Amino acid sequence: MRNNAVLFIVVHALNILMVSAFLILLHFAPPLERLFYGSMVFRLAIALLLFAPYVAAGKFFSKSPVTDTIALWIVPAILWALLLGIAYFGGGGETFLRGPFRSLWRLPADTLMLPQIAAIRLLRLVPKPAVYAAFCVLPQTAALFVAAVDDLRYQRRKRQRIREKY
Repeated sequence: MRNNAVLFIVVHALNILMVSAFLILLHFAPPLERLFYGSMVFRLAIALLLFAPYVAAGKFFSKSPVTDTIALWIVPAILWALLLGIAYFGGGGETFLRGPFRSLWRLPADTLMLPQIAAIRLLRLVPKPAVYAAFCVLPQTAALFVAAVDDLRYQRRKRQRIREKY
């Protein structure tokens, strides 16, 4: 699990930096901002690109036991749930309606969830705690799904090679 967790943390940190740079550059280029935010096709494409690093990281995950997989899925979700709970109880229900980085109660959660918040804003979803909770588990789910599919492909190819020998 250590290798998978470290890889997930590194990919998530790099994704936060890339999304920050992209959003800052987009803010300084109003024509591009209008283009990206005006078309649903561009918004959906960018939202999918925000999760592409997690899918790519899933290809490098080691094939680990179920307990490691569950821990990799649950630990970040618990961390984000804790941070969102602090934001909710500290700032109240309207904290999520104000927007990202507008409340000090939400600052740690917004910093760690920047790619997810960018996707929520791009897709123009209603900012509610349930939406944030759903987007908390999307990166881990995408990475673990790709890792599971790759493991199944590996197992199938291995069985085919064994059958071809005999």
